[in-house]
Parts: sequence; C-alpha cells; structure tokens
Amino acid sequence: MLNLGPMSDLAVKRMAEQNINMWPDQSNQPKMPRDISLLDSDELSGLFTQLTAWSNFVAGQLAASQVDEHVLNKKKDSLEAQLFLAKDNSKVKGERVTLIKAQVAADPKIIDLENQLTHAYAYRKMVEVVANNFERDVALVSREITRRTNDFRATRKDKLST
Repeated sequence: MLNLGPMSDLAVKRMAEQNINMWPDQSNQPKMPRDISLLDSDELSGLFTQLTAWSNFVAGQLAASQVDEHVLNKKKDSLEAQLFLAKDNSKVKGERVTLIKAQVAADPKIIDLENQLTHAYAYRKMVEVVANNFERDVALVSREITRRTNDFRATRKDKLST
C-alpha cells in the first residue's frame, strides 16, 4: 500500500486518469537468498522479476515521499513569510528582527510543520535506503544471470569445438 500525502496522491490520481498505473498490486517483498548461485534458472528468473517489480514500486514511493516533503517545505516557507510580514510592522532592525525570528519559530503552526517535515524527511530517507537496496539486489541477480549465460555459451563453444 502506498503512503501518499495530499499532493502525491493528487499526482497518482491524475496518472490513473491517463491509465498510467506505476504500482500494480505487489506480492510479498522478495528476500534475497544467502547464495543466489544455489537457485535454479527458473527461481533466479522469478526472483529477478519480483525484485524489479518491487524496485519500481519503491522508486515510485520514493518519488511520492520527495514530493510530499517538498510540499511541506513550501508550506513552512510560506507560513514563515506570512508571519514575518504580520509581525514586522516597523522599520526597527537588529534586536527586533531577532525577536521576530524567535516568535515565528515558536509559532505553533510552524512547530507543527517542522514536526511534519521531520517525519517526512525520516520516511523519505528510509525509503531511499530501501530503493538503493533493491537497485543493488536487482544488479546482483542480473550479474548472476549474465554469468550463467556466459558460462553456458562458453560450455557450448567448448563442446562444439571438440
């Protein structure tokens, strides 16, 4: 199940209206075996297919989390600007600016957005780790398939030359 904020949810709905489904239903997350060389060809191919699908799914979730984090940053920036303008009704600088910055930072709405941003950042970072792990797993399985293909070709050439 996707974790979508309001803006990424809107983007996914717009894509669905165009019959673009980036994230088909997924099976359980595949686990990498300790030694992929022990898998037979059908198992290796199935693992590659599952890992690729999950890699695509997680990459989509990463994009959604990046969008949501960006939107929260924009909301916070906008609210800070509004609060600065509302509080700065004089031309006095120096200590007054420091006081206004402190008041804006202490505003409950800013604090709430900061908390939301912290959660969005943490989620995005963790999804990034998972996405990178899937990319490496897909690459590892791909290399194993290539190695087997090359071994098969080499064995076949040896048999043909004798």
